[in-house]
Amino acid sequence: MAIKTGPGVPKAALVVCNSSVKHALTGSEYPERVAQCKKATAVLAAAHPKVSQLRDVTTGMLEGCRSSMDDETCVSSNL
Repeated sequence: MAIKTGPGVPKAALVVCNSSVKHALTGSEYPERVAQCKKATAVLAAAHPKVSQLRDVTTGMLEGCRSSMDDETCVSSNL
């Protein structure tokens, strides 16, 4: 691996490590948030067929579909 140095080349380091720590997502709100985001995506995709992920949604699209979502779903998907 070659490392370029010199004027104008920022110095940086990349560290990759595996802590081997297992995380349990059960018992947390994560599964609920995932379900809310999927629900929001489905509502938005019905109104805007080009939407396949929440990353495809603009603030205007979200506001336009606000009345079709409950408060928690809208907040979970808020941009």
